Amino acid sequence: MVKCSDCGFLCVLSQEDWTYIEADIFYRQEGYSAGALSPSPKAFVEPHCSIHFQAIHSEPLEANGGGVQLTDPGGGLRKLENLQGEDVTDKAVVGVITKPRACEGFFSWKPGFSPKEHFEMLEQERRQKWQEEQSRSDRRWRIIEIIVLGIIVTLLAGGFTILGAFIERGSLFPP
Repeated sequence: MVKCSDCGFLCVLSQEDWTYIEADIFYRQEGYSAGALSPSPKAFVEPHCSIHFQAIHSEPLEANGGGVQLTDPGGGLRKLENLQGEDVTDKAVVGVITKPRACEGFFSWKPGFSPKEHFEMLEQERRQKWQEEQSRSDRRWRIIEIIVLGIIVTLLAGGFTILGAFIERGSLFPP
């Protein structure tokens, strides 16, 4: 089981140009960011999986059995509130991104790298594994080819030796 908060594909969607931005350490630990990720401190910014293995962007709204609502009092300060009107933005986000889950797309987070760079690292790792498997497979086939070729050469040499013996004797069957 892995957590989105430890994954390199955890990101937020930029509201300006609709690109994925790396989720910083503060967002991963506290659930909000006052940096480039958010228009203002404590504003709700949806977590996203940049490779779409997990649909985590809608999960904060489903926190507490759906008892959370998105409010926008203006000025870009979107937040999540429970039914009592309390701000639960950070708790809802942290609850989602720290929830243990099975994910085949998990790739350990390396701070400072964008989700795109994490994807490139994952692809490079996969390519290396594939090349290693191909190399092992090629070696196996080369060994099999050598064995088969050795058997064929041995049979041919034996056949020619027997044929040479018959030719030396002058006939196939002795009189």
